[in-house]
Amino acid sequence: MTRSRRPLPLKSRTLAAARLPRRPCMRLVLLGMALLVPAVSLPAAIPAPEVSPDLPDFSGLWEGRIVYKPAEVEFALTVEIFRDAGGALLGTVDLPSERVKFRPLRHIEVEGRHLSMEFLLDSEVRGPDAVFKLLADLAPDGKTMRGVFVESGGSRPFLLDRRGDPGSDRPPERRSPVTTLSAQAGELRAAFNRDADRVRLVLLLSPT
Repeated sequence: MTRSRRPLPLKSRTLAAARLPRRPCMRLVLLGMALLVPAVSLPAAIPAPEVSPDLPDFSGLWEGRIVYKPAEVEFALTVEIFRDAGGALLGTVDLPSERVKFRPLRHIEVEGRHLSMEFLLDSEVRGPDAVFKLLADLAPDGKTMRGVFVESGGSRPFLLDRRGDPGSDRPPERRSPVTTLSAQAGELRAAFNRDADRVRLVLLLSPT
Protein backbone atom coordinates (compact mmCIF):
# COMPACT_ATOMS: atom_id res chain seq x y z
CA MET A 1 0.00 0.00 0.00
CA THR A 2 1.42 3.35 -1.03
CA ARG A 3 0.98 6.32 1.24
CA SER A 4 0.50 9.66 -0.43
CA ARG A 5 2.71 12.49 0.79
CA ARG A 6 0.40 15.41 0.94
CA PRO A 7 1.70 18.79 2.05
CA LEU A 8 0.62 19.88 5.51
CA PRO A 9 -1.93 22.56 5.77
CA LEU A 10 -0.65 26.06 6.31
CA LYS A 11 -1.82 26.06 9.93
CA SER A 12 -0.02 22.78 10.70
CA ARG A 13 3.22 24.04 9.13
CA THR A 14 3.06 27.16 11.24
CA LEU A 15 2.66 25.11 14.41
CA ALA A 16 5.53 22.80 13.47
CA ALA A 17 7.83 25.71 12.84
CA ALA A 18 6.92 27.22 16.16
CA ARG A 19 7.99 24.04 17.98
CA LEU A 20 11.51 24.10 16.48
CA PRO A 21 14.23 25.60 18.79
CA ARG A 22 15.54 28.91 17.57
CA ARG A 23 19.32 29.37 17.09
CA PRO A 24 20.73 32.80 17.87
CA CYS A 25 22.48 34.64 15.08
CA MET A 26 26.26 34.22 15.36
CA ARG A 27 26.91 37.83 14.41
CA LEU A 28 24.68 39.09 17.21
CA VAL A 29 26.35 36.76 19.75
CA LEU A 30 29.84 37.96 18.84
CA LEU A 31 28.68 41.54 19.02
CA GLY A 32 27.24 40.95 22.45
CA MET A 33 30.50 39.39 23.63
CA ALA A 34 32.51 42.31 22.30
CA LEU A 35 30.35 44.73 24.26
CA LEU A 36 31.06 42.83 27.48
CA VAL A 37 34.89 42.97 27.14
CA PRO A 38 36.32 46.03 28.88
CA ALA A 39 38.56 48.30 26.84
CA VAL A 40 42.30 47.74 27.42
CA SER A 41 44.67 50.66 26.88
CA LEU A 42 48.27 50.05 25.82
CA PRO A 43 50.98 51.40 28.12
CA ALA A 44 52.39 54.69 26.96
CA ALA A 45 56.08 54.84 26.01
CA ILE A 46 58.36 56.27 28.68
CA PRO A 47 59.51 59.67 27.44
CA ALA A 48 63.22 60.44 27.40
CA PRO A 49 64.35 62.72 30.22
CA GLU A 50 64.33 66.33 29.16
CA VAL A 51 67.26 68.57 29.93
CA SER A 52 66.70 72.27 30.22
CA PRO A 53 68.56 74.17 27.47
CA ASP A 54 69.69 76.64 30.11
CA LEU A 55 71.62 73.95 32.01
CA PRO A 56 75.05 72.71 30.89
CA ASP A 57 74.98 69.25 29.34
CA PHE A 58 77.77 66.95 30.53
CA SER A 59 76.43 63.83 28.80
CA GLY A 60 78.52 62.30 26.03
CA LEU A 61 81.64 60.29 25.31
CA TRP A 62 84.76 62.18 26.38
CA GLU A 63 88.39 61.36 25.56
CA GLY A 64 91.55 62.95 26.87
CA ARG A 65 94.59 62.47 29.06
CA ILE A 66 95.88 62.95 32.58
CA VAL A 67 99.17 64.85 32.53
CA TYR A 68 101.83 64.03 35.12
CA LYS A 69 104.72 65.41 33.08
CA PRO A 70 103.88 67.05 29.73
CA ALA A 71 105.06 64.90 26.78
CA GLU A 72 106.75 62.49 29.22
CA VAL A 73 104.16 60.91 31.52
CA GLU A 74 100.57 61.14 30.26
CA PHE A 75 97.76 58.64 30.70
CA ALA A 76 94.83 58.20 28.32
CA LEU A 77 91.41 58.78 29.88
CA THR A 78 87.92 58.04 28.54
CA VAL A 79 84.77 59.12 30.37
CA GLU A 80 81.19 58.36 29.32
CA ILE A 81 78.34 60.23 30.99
CA PHE A 82 74.65 59.55 30.38
CA ARG A 83 71.24 59.92 32.05
CA ASP A 84 68.94 57.19 33.31
CA ALA A 85 65.16 57.15 32.83
CA GLY A 86 64.74 59.48 35.79
CA GLY A 87 67.24 62.03 34.49
CA ALA A 88 70.03 61.25 36.97
CA LEU A 89 73.61 61.30 35.70
CA LEU A 90 75.51 58.02 35.50
CA GLY A 91 78.84 57.18 33.91
CA THR A 92 81.91 55.02 33.44
CA VAL A 93 85.64 55.64 33.14
CA ASP A 94 88.37 53.90 31.11
CA LEU A 95 92.10 53.93 31.93
CA PRO A 96 93.78 51.87 29.17
CA SER A 97 97.21 52.01 30.81
CA GLU A 98 95.72 50.31 33.91
CA ARG A 99 93.64 47.83 31.88
CA VAL A 100 90.52 49.47 33.35
CA LYS A 101 87.38 49.69 31.23
CA PHE A 102 83.77 50.61 32.03
CA ARG A 103 84.60 51.29 35.69
CA PRO A 104 81.42 52.82 37.21
CA LEU A 105 81.50 56.45 38.28
CA ARG A 106 79.79 57.38 41.51
CA HIS A 107 78.77 60.51 43.41
CA ILE A 108 78.35 62.50 40.21
CA GLU A 109 77.45 66.05 41.20
CA VAL A 110 76.86 69.15 39.09
CA GLU A 111 77.04 72.73 40.29
CA GLY A 112 76.66 75.17 37.44
CA ARG A 113 79.38 74.28 34.94
CA HIS A 114 81.39 72.37 37.53
CA LEU A 115 81.30 68.56 37.60
CA SER A 116 82.66 66.28 40.32
CA MET A 117 82.74 62.48 40.24
CA GLU A 118 84.78 59.62 41.63
CA PHE A 119 85.55 55.96 41.07
CA LEU A 120 87.16 53.07 42.94
CA LEU A 121 90.40 51.45 41.81
CA ASP A 122 92.90 49.11 43.42
CA SER A 123 96.03 50.97 44.43
CA GLU A 124 99.48 49.61 45.23
CA VAL A 125 99.85 52.31 47.88
CA ARG A 126 96.34 52.57 49.36
CA GLY A 127 95.12 49.03 48.78
CA PRO A 128 91.91 47.81 47.13
CA ASP A 129 89.00 50.12 46.31
CA ALA A 130 90.94 53.33 46.70
CA VAL A 131 88.96 56.49 45.84
CA PHE A 132 90.04 58.63 42.88
CA LYS A 133 88.26 61.88 42.00
CA LEU A 134 87.75 63.85 38.80
CA LEU A 135 86.89 67.54 39.15
CA ALA A 136 86.15 69.37 35.90
CA ASP A 137 84.72 72.56 34.45
CA LEU A 138 82.77 72.55 31.18
CA ALA A 139 83.85 75.03 28.52
CA PRO A 140 81.22 77.57 27.33
CA ASP A 141 80.90 75.76 23.98
CA GLY A 142 80.28 72.42 25.74
CA LYS A 143 82.97 70.62 23.73
CA THR A 144 85.81 70.37 26.27
CA MET A 145 86.31 69.86 29.99
CA ARG A 146 89.38 70.81 32.00
CA GLY A 147 90.02 69.76 35.55
CA VAL A 148 92.18 67.88 38.02
CA PHE A 149 92.60 64.20 38.80
CA VAL A 150 92.82 63.86 42.59
CA GLU A 151 94.64 61.00 44.30
CA SER A 152 96.47 60.56 47.59
CA GLY A 153 99.72 61.97 46.20
CA GLY A 154 98.11 65.21 45.06
CA SER A 155 96.29 66.36 41.94
CA ARG A 156 97.17 66.26 38.23
CA PRO A 157 95.55 68.26 35.42
CA PHE A 158 93.51 66.56 32.73
CA LEU A 159 91.74 67.59 29.53
CA LEU A 160 88.71 65.92 27.92
CA ASP A 161 87.26 66.46 24.44
CA ARG A 162 83.69 65.49 23.61
CA ARG A 163 83.87 62.81 20.89
CA GLY A 164 80.20 61.87 20.56
CA ASP A 165 76.93 60.99 22.22
CA PRO A 166 76.60 58.40 24.99
CA GLY A 167 76.85 54.92 23.52
CA SER A 168 79.29 55.90 20.77
CA ASP A 169 82.09 53.48 19.91
CA ARG A 170 85.05 53.61 22.25
CA PRO A 171 88.47 54.36 20.77
CA PRO A 172 90.40 51.23 19.80
CA GLU A 173 93.21 50.19 22.07
CA ARG A 174 96.52 51.43 20.76
CA ARG A 175 99.56 49.19 21.04
CA SER A 176 102.97 49.98 19.67
CA PRO A 177 104.44 47.29 17.42
CA VAL A 178 107.18 45.07 18.83
CA THR A 179 110.02 44.24 16.44
CA THR A 180 112.37 41.34 16.97
CA LEU A 181 115.94 42.21 15.93
CA SER A 182 118.99 40.12 15.30
CA ALA A 183 122.03 40.08 17.57
CA GLN A 184 123.98 42.44 15.28
CA ALA A 185 124.07 46.05 16.45
CA GLY A 186 123.69 47.39 12.92
CA GLU A 187 120.04 46.38 12.66
CA LEU A 188 119.23 48.03 15.99
CA ARG A 189 121.10 51.20 14.97
CA ALA A 190 119.27 51.38 11.65
CA ALA A 191 115.87 50.93 13.30
CA PHE A 192 116.68 53.60 15.88
CA ASN A 193 117.86 56.15 13.33
CA ARG A 194 114.97 55.52 10.94
CA ASP A 195 112.60 57.64 13.04
CA ALA A 196 115.03 60.33 14.14
CA ASP A 197 112.30 62.98 14.47
CA ARG A 198 110.03 60.88 16.72
CA VAL A 199 110.07 59.74 20.34
CA ARG A 200 111.72 56.29 20.59
CA LEU A 201 112.17 53.78 23.36
CA VAL A 202 114.86 51.12 23.44
CA LEU A 203 114.31 48.17 25.80
CA LEU A 204 117.25 45.85 26.36
CA LEU A 205 116.21 42.48 27.77
CA SER A 206 119.75 41.15 28.23
CA PRO A 207 123.17 42.76 28.75
CA THR A 208 125.34 43.39 25.70
